[in-house]
Amino acid sequence: MDLLEWKMESTKEMVQPISGQEVCVMNLLQSVRSDYQQLRRELVEVQELQRELSSRLRAQLRLVHGKFARLRQRIAAVPPPR
Repeated sequence: MDLLEWKMESTKEMVQPISGQEVCVMNLLQSVRSDYQQLRRELVEVQELQRELSSRLRAQLRLVHGKFARLRQRIAAVPPPR
């Protein structure tokens, strides 16, 4: 019983009332954490969009290079004017 009473007293000493300023700081920290998590999600989304755009641009570039090569071959196959 004495041990239980001692534990209760030590627990009461560890739990201190929170001041208004501490509450404000805790709210600010929670807000910062929330903002950070939102920014992190948006950053991941932007990175995914960048990868998708990069992939599409590479595909379009390959198409343009292929068309350019075919046009160059057609021009080279045409006999020069006399």
